[in-house]
Amino acid sequence: MYSTTTLRTLFGGLVLAWAAALSAPAFAVNDAMMDLLKILRDKGSLTAEEYELLVAASKADAEHVTGL
Repeated sequence: MYSTTTLRTLFGGLVLAWAAALSAPAFAVNDAMMDLLKILRDKGSLTAEEYELLVAASKADAEHVTGL
């Protein structure tokens, strides 16, 4: 049906969308997002490349939300 890479990318996007939608205090969400991404990487759910891409997107989103 869908390749594993496609599903992982979609899942990562959903995770980022979820964090953005909740955006409570941006720093708390960003810390939680970083923890979640590390767990997914360590379990092999994300490749190193996907992890780096999502970390960069999460940091950019946090900067955008907080205006830093």
